[in-house]
Amino acid sequence: MKKFGLIFFLIVCLGSSLKAQIEWAPLGASWYYNKKEGGEASPPAYGYLKIEAVKDTVIEEQLTTVLHMSRHISSGEVYSIGNIYTFEIDSVIYIWNSGNTSVLYDFTKKRGETHEITGLGFNDCGDSPIGSVVVDSCGKSYIYGFESSYYFCSPTDTSIWEYGREINSIFGSVDFMFAYPVFCNVMDVEKFSGVLRCYTDDRVGMINLGEIPCDTLIPAGINNSYIFSDKIRINPNPCDNFFIISQEPPYSQLKLTIYSLLGDVIFETHLRKPERHIDVSPLPNGIYFLRIISQSHECECIKFIKQ
Repeated sequence: MKKFGLIFFLIVCLGSSLKAQIEWAPLGASWYYNKKEGGEASPPAYGYLKIEAVKDTVIEEQLTTVLHMSRHISSGEVYSIGNIYTFEIDSVIYIWNSGNTSVLYDFTKKRGETHEITGLGFNDCGDSPIGSVVVDSCGKSYIYGFESSYYFCSPTDTSIWEYGREINSIFGSVDFMFAYPVFCNVMDVEKFSGVLRCYTDDRVGMINLGEIPCDTLIPAGINNSYIFSDKIRINPNPCDNFFIISQEPPYSQLKLTIYSLLGDVIFETHLRKPERHIDVSPLPNGIYFLRIISQSHECECIKFIKQ
C-alpha cells in the first residue's frame, strides 16, 4: 500500500464551516505542472505546463468543460498545445478525446476494486492510452473547508499506465492530470509533465503543493549552491540588505545580473575588483536569481534569498 502524501490537506479544519463536495473543473480553474527541460543537463531548466478550464461546450448532448493546455518555457516563450474535454457524472471523471469518451478518475471505487484509466501520449510500449488500476486506499478529506474524496492506486498486472501519488476530487492527480507509463518512455513529451505545483479556482483559492510557486520559470544552470566554483563566492545567502561577491586570483571582469522569479532584470553591474558589496536593500523579501558571465562568456547562476 502506498504511503499517504500531502498530509496537511487531509486534516479536517475543525474551526471552519464544512462544505459539501464541489464540482470538478469549474470555469477558471487552473493547474500548474512542473516541466523539466534540457534532458540530463545538471542542473536543468524548468518551465511549466498550464491547464485551464476556459469554457463550457456540449458534446454528444453532454455538457463538457474545455481544458486548454499551454507550455511555458524557461526562456519565457509560451505556446498552445491544444484542448482536452472533461465532465463529471456521479463522482466519475471522464475525458473526451479524438471522438472517444474514457474514464480519467473514478471516486466511486473502494479499496481492492479496479477501474480503467486513460493515459496521454504515445510511448515505447505502443499507442494504446487505456490501462487499469487497483485502489490501494481511499477516503474523505477537507481542503479549506470543502469536502473532497481521495484515493491512492497501483497499476494492475496488465496495465502500462499508472498514477504515482494521491488523486483528489478537487484537483485530480498530484503527479500529472493524466496517467503516465509505468516502464515505457513517453514519446509525446510536450503533453507529458511533472508533479503538480499548485491548483487554483475561485472557490478554494490557491492550493500550493510544492516548493516552486505556480508560474516560476527557472533558466538552465541555476542551483542552490552559493559556491559557483573554487574562485567565485557570494556570502551570506540568505541575506538581509547586502551580500558580498568575491573571486580568487586570477581575477576576471564579471557581469552580474539579478533576475526576479519571473525572469525580469532587476539590477545589472560589473565586478572589476576581487570583492564587491551588492546592495539589495530596496528589493522586497523573496527569491531572486543572480547570473554571472565572465569575459570568456562562461555563465554561472545562483538562487539567493532576500529576507
